[in-house]
Amino acid sequence: MIFVDGFGELAFEILEKFPFVKGITTNPTILKKSNASFSEAVRVLENIKGMHFIQGSLRNIEWMEVLKSVKREKFVIKLPWDSRTAPKIAEKLTVLGFRFCATAVYKPSQVMSAKYSGASFVAVYYNRMIESNLNPADLIKFALEKDMKVLVASLKTPHQIEEVLKVGDVSVTLPPHVFLEFFTPYFPENDLTRFEEDFKL
Repeated sequence: MIFVDGFGELAFEILEKFPFVKGITTNPTILKKSNASFSEAVRVLENIKGMHFIQGSLRNIEWMEVLKSVKREKFVIKLPWDSRTAPKIAEKLTVLGFRFCATAVYKPSQVMSAKYSGASFVAVYYNRMIESNLNPADLIKFALEKDMKVLVASLKTPHQIEEVLKVGDVSVTLPPHVFLEFFTPYFPENDLTRFEEDFKL
C-alpha cells in the first residue's frame, strides 16, 4: 500500500487525485508544522477518504479520549515503540477496537515485542537508519520473515523507494514532493504521445 506522509493541502490533493494512495500518515512533528493538534487532525482525517495513520503519545494518554467517538476503521494509531512502555498503551487501544503501528522501529527486539503485542504494522525509518549506520533492508526482511506488515517511512529519494521495493512486499509512506517525483511518468520513446496520436475508435 502507498500512503502520503503529510498533513496539508498538497497531501490531501494527492490522496484525492491518485486512487492507489490508501491514506495519510502523520506524526507530531508534521502536525506541529501545520499548526494542527492531534484532536484537529483526527477530525479532519475522519472525514476524508482512506485509512490514516496518526501518532499518539506514550507520556500523556489523554489523547485516547478523543478516539472513543471516531470511526475505528479509519485509523491506525502509531506508537513510538519503546518495548518497555508502548505495549501497555497498545493493550488499551486494542480494547477500544483500534489497530496500531509500532513506529520508529530500528531493532529486531522492537519487531518481536510489537508482533507479540498484536501490532498491525511496524514502521521502519529507512533514511534515519542509514544515517545511523544501521541496515534497514535487513530489518525489513526480518520483520517480513516474522509475518509482520511493514510500513517503510523516512524515504527521501526515488532511488531509496526503488531500493525498498527490491526488499519485499512492503507498504511505503512518502512525503508529497518525493511522491510526485517518483510517480512522474517517463516515456523514453515518447510512447504516450505516439499512442494517443495513433488511437482510433
